[in-house]
Amino acid sequence: NPVLEPTLRGMVSTTNSVPITNATVSIKRVLAGRGAVYVFDAPDCNRQAMTKADGSFAFEGLAGEAKLEGVVTAPGFELQGFWRVEPAAGPLQIKMLPAPAGDNSQQTVLGRVLNADGKPVGGAKIQVHTLHTERDWHSGGGFAYTDQQGQFAYRPRENIIACDFTIEANGYVP
Repeated sequence: NPVLEPTLRGMVSTTNSVPITNATVSIKRVLAGRGAVYVFDAPDCNRQAMTKADGSFAFEGLAGEAKLEGVVTAPGFELQGFWRVEPAAGPLQIKMLPAPAGDNSQQTVLGRVLNADGKPVGGAKIQVHTLHTERDWHSGGGFAYTDQQGQFAYRPRENIIACDFTIEANGYVP
């Protein structure tokens, strides 16, 4: 009997269940070994799938039955993440929020992640832990990922003065 390779299937839609066409679904990290550490360099990392007209997507022929983390991007919508997803658990349902209206570049945190040799670090996770607003400091901010040039853009849902974040990348100490 042939061994069936795992497949992750899912659906991307608005919060009102309207399918989103041409959204990009990306696997960013895979739980390694016995489930202790997520890595950025497993064979399935950085695989991408585009949603069809009905919002569906599929990653066929995954390397193994591991838990996955990733992100979904679509023009006009906020970046949406998924965590601890097991392909065998059934189709993944992803609901996306519309992006904030207007172009407030003063509220966009731009950055670039480089290694000690000055080379870009692609696929690094920028985890925002604390936001400083005019009212207070509070937890919860969201996240972003670097592109292949090591660049990222994070746009919070509210006006901020500052934010605290950590950067995680496979093979690097945070």
